[in-house]
Amino acid sequence: MLLPIVWLALGVGCDGKSDDSVGGKDEADTDTDTDSDTDTDTDSDTDTDTDSDTDTDTDTDTDTGTGKMVECGGLNTGAKTYYDASSMGGPDLLLGMSYTATADEEIGRIEVFTGEASGTNSVALWVDDPASGSPDSVISSGEWKMSSTDGWQGADLDDCVKLTKGDTVWIVWAPINGSQSSLEEAGDDVTYRGSFDGGAKWNGPFTGPWKYKLFCCD
Repeated sequence: MLLPIVWLALGVGCDGKSDDSVGGKDEADTDTDTDSDTDTDTDSDTDTDTDSDTDTDTDTDTDTGTGKMVECGGLNTGAKTYYDASSMGGPDLLLGMSYTATADEEIGRIEVFTGEASGTNSVALWVDDPASGSPDSVISSGEWKMSSTDGWQGADLDDCVKLTKGDTVWIVWAPINGSQSSLEEAGDDVTYRGSFDGGAKWNGPFTGPWKYKLFCCD
């Protein structure tokens, strides 16, 4: 069903793409006051406080939040066969792709194939509503500043999400208007839905060859 794919991908009206003074020196108390008060106060203000500002805090600002990641799944993961003629539209588009775990796993990162725009994107896992067959509520999410160069990019989730084999969830991407669609030219289809109101209402379902990668917490 390519027409619904293009409609949702393009959206509505969218086309294309010390102070070191250590207290100063004590005035040389030249009074020869024989009480021998030579001010040998061993305090000597050498400021040997070992807080040498080396800041051994090992926070290297990698801010992964979820630890080491290992690629553990995905769909249409080839990098050279994306559908270049399609871009994401809006306004405020959320794209939800259905995913059913094929093994017990713990998802911590999601990537899509996109580019051609800049700004903040987000990805998330949402609970499945069995009654409507659509995304229901956010389980965990993450965001990143996207590159305009087409390629795989995405974000670590705030928390790793444990799934049991057979669990169904939704991979939800909030793209930038006009960014490259994460679509394969021809590949395996996935059930997807679209929302333009923050997930209150979902259009679809449709099917199409969307591309994504999943990474598991090690």
